[in-house]
Amino acid sequence: MDRTKPAGHALCRLMILLCLLCAISSARAGEKTHGMRGLPYVETYFPAQTGGWGQCFDALQDNRGVLLLADLHGLLTYDGENWNRIDHTDKIPPLSLAKGSSGTIYVGYSDDFGLLRTNEQRGYRFHSLKHLADDDREALDGVWTTITHGDTAYFVENERLFRWKPGPNGLEDGTLHTWKHGENNWFVVANVIRDTVFVFRYGLGLMHVEGDSLVSSPLGKDLAGISPHSILEWGDNSILVATWGVEGELWYTRTETGFEPFSREIVSFSNTYGSSYAQQLNDSVYTLCSEKNGVAFFDDTGAVTHVMNKERGLSDNGPLSVYEDESGSLWVTSNYGLSRIDQGAPLSYFDERMGLRGNVIKLSRHNGRLYVATDQGLYLLKERGRSEDLPRFTQVGGVNVWTWCVASAHGELFISTYYGLFELADSPTLAKVRTKDYSGECIAFSIDSTRMYIGTVYNGIQYFEYRGNRWDYIGQLSDVGEHITAIHPGPHGNLWLNVETRYLRRLLLNYDTDGVPEIRENEVYDSTRGLPTPDTFFPFTMDGELYVGSMVGFYRYDVASDRFHRLPSVAADGDTVVHDVTSPVADGKGGVWFGASSMPLVRAEIRRDTVRLDVPVSHEPGLVLETVFIDEDGTIWGGSGGSRLMQYSPYRHDPPTPNYPTLVSEVSINEDSVLFEGLPSISQRSVSLRPDLQSISFRYALPYYRADAYPEYQYRVRGLQDDWSGWTRQTARSLVRPPAGRYTFEVRSRTRIGQPAEAASFQFEIRPAWYNTAWAYMVYLLLLGGLVWLIVRFNLRKAVQREQQLQRLLDRRAEEAIRQYDKARRSRIEAERLRTASQLAATIAHEFNNPLSIIAGACDLLSSKQVDEEHQKKWIDKVRHQVKRMSQLVDKLLGIEEIREIDYAAGKKIIDIHMQQRSAETDTGTNPAPPSESNGRKAPPEETD
Repeated sequence: MDRTKPAGHALCRLMILLCLLCAISSARAGEKTHGMRGLPYVETYFPAQTGGWGQCFDALQDNRGVLLLADLHGLLTYDGENWNRIDHTDKIPPLSLAKGSSGTIYVGYSDDFGLLRTNEQRGYRFHSLKHLADDDREALDGVWTTITHGDTAYFVENERLFRWKPGPNGLEDGTLHTWKHGENNWFVVANVIRDTVFVFRYGLGLMHVEGDSLVSSPLGKDLAGISPHSILEWGDNSILVATWGVEGELWYTRTETGFEPFSREIVSFSNTYGSSYAQQLNDSVYTLCSEKNGVAFFDDTGAVTHVMNKERGLSDNGPLSVYEDESGSLWVTSNYGLSRIDQGAPLSYFDERMGLRGNVIKLSRHNGRLYVATDQGLYLLKERGRSEDLPRFTQVGGVNVWTWCVASAHGELFISTYYGLFELADSPTLAKVRTKDYSGECIAFSIDSTRMYIGTVYNGIQYFEYRGNRWDYIGQLSDVGEHITAIHPGPHGNLWLNVETRYLRRLLLNYDTDGVPEIRENEVYDSTRGLPTPDTFFPFTMDGELYVGSMVGFYRYDVASDRFHRLPSVAADGDTVVHDVTSPVADGKGGVWFGASSMPLVRAEIRRDTVRLDVPVSHEPGLVLETVFIDEDGTIWGGSGGSRLMQYSPYRHDPPTPNYPTLVSEVSINEDSVLFEGLPSISQRSVSLRPDLQSISFRYALPYYRADAYPEYQYRVRGLQDDWSGWTRQTARSLVRPPAGRYTFEVRSRTRIGQPAEAASFQFEIRPAWYNTAWAYMVYLLLLGGLVWLIVRFNLRKAVQREQQLQRLLDRRAEEAIRQYDKARRSRIEAERLRTASQLAATIAHEFNNPLSIIAGACDLLSSKQVDEEHQKKWIDKVRHQVKRMSQLVDKLLGIEEIREIDYAAGKKIIDIHMQQRSAETDTGTNPAPPSESNGRKAPPEETD
């Protein structure tokens, strides 16, 4: 039987297996190399920021995500934007915090213990449980440990252990149980391990709670004579006890036969720097608060993985506790200040503490190792050594001057410096690339698979080509003798040059049969072709098109018009943002990474006519990236001044993003009166405000604290504006003199990671002024009706008065008219009388004149004695007759009854007198004819009627 085939197959399988193992080993090695992390970002909070006194004992996050801090000054809260103090002035200081399964916060004070209850207006309020104890009058010696098991709380004090069990109605029917110490059997520390409450008592050892009793744990009496500061879960079925001591510290783990000393690297660290508190973060990560050297992190083997201390960003080297929030951030309380470590974030950084020197200019990976070019030389990132907890940079020998560029191609690493171009092959020895006509400072170059272009200060562009497994120097490009600061081989055979930060130059190259390039076109692109000048330009190719980043934004080169066109840069919400772009690099996934002064590291998706910015992954004010490098595994590196190298690992597994809602953390009115602090209960119902409100201000926050979260907010005031505002980093909004009405203030937030947070709202009503209420309007209607009635009544009264006045006036005028009429009538009557009298007198005169004439004539005749007796007698008779006649006339005048005017003749009028008959006497005689004239005397007139 032929056995060679099976043997050959087995050998093949073995070879394949070895290859796979080598590949896996190489991959793992590469992953380990690429996965090296620098220092996590640390943010410190000092009393000037928190409003506390600096010494912090414990920290905790409530169900809303708000951080509570036990500060020497009292309990403080922090929502990511604002610090506030819970006013318990008689309970200073708080020493320990714990949260029950229902979210209840329990607090241990120096001389009290209890829980926090919510107050609708002023947030948390402390409710003491000490009065429920039998010996509540005895002073406490500080409740330094508070733990919870479910919603049951345990408060540990040296002489007593208190257990609080809330009832179905909470405080109303909860119970407090007290365990008192025996002689020299103080309570030291307690913890919940594997669903059991363990308590350590000095002199009695490790115990656990069973019902209302404390029972000695198995083998627990073996540690009766020690005084631990921490008891932790260790492994699958063990307990780790960490102690302090005068002559060094002893740690113990429980085994099947008893507690054995724990001799690992962390114990050596503890003995060197002292310790005060240890805790477990997860299954394989533990922390130890030292007394002199910050926080040590150790794994489940007891090996110290790294140390965070004051030199590495903590506020103090004497931490007191470590709290891990739900986003993976670690809060370290200390004797002075509070620190937050972004332990789980994909952002980390390297700096001088890891051996990096100078301003970072360029990066490259060569043979799996990261090389960094700075203005002080070339540095290599190495894995941490056995005695180191962080990776380190070492300077590559022979390159200790300003290094402009570093790039890898075909197994060789090229470095450009002031002294020329160097190459680093597989050996660590540097070799200068010498050419017949080329030397001098190299400040820019570009390498692809077969060509390398070198930009110099005085010798233009040098050209190399890869031939026969080596790089051959071809020569210098003619007609380009300028100061070249950047070279980019663009599409369509173009070579783009950034010249002295003034403009771009485009070279269209042709290559002869020997591969020597010739310049067919040489064009300058500045403001005449759409670019801003002067400026620093960063050309790059994406999806077969040329783009340029500049300090005023992105530009796209349009081949048809042979011009550059600016692309508007907008955020996801449409708001225009700063466009000071530096070192853009395409990631091959439709995006470009770059730096900016206001956003040190940001990614954007470039569409043909728009640059749509993602939320920045880093926000360090004042940090400006000089270069961006995308690693083989997708890690983004950003180099800047001050020996600082940023690392962003998008593949790194983030802790689950907590779904905390956006918080309306404070509402104040008239700029000084706090209406509401932080708790959501009041925001669910409308608050009524006075009508004389000058302003109402809202402060809001998202309790998500990681540096790469970069929270942004939108808000609106329903009733005033129904549209959301643009996204903004501002965390306050004020309304000045809003009109009366019902409003709802809404705010929502988002972060770079995770889903948009749930929106928060605050309902409020601004009451109308009393003169704008319904009752006021009813009064107004009544007053208006009354006013109308008064006006009508007044007008009626005025009308009556005017009518009366008019009547009186008419009466006066009538009386006056009557008087005038009477006067006129009397005047007319008087005139008539006068006229009648005159006419009567004329008539009487006429009536009397005739007799008088006769009498006078007769008298004249008789006196002349020329008349005889007969005629005398006759004339005497005539005289007597005329006298009688005159007497009758007088009688007639006395008997006048009516005098009237009658027409006479020729339009004349005469007086007609109607007389009463007074005498029957009639004149029957005839008047004799008057005597004739004699002796020249005239005879008297004849008698007439």
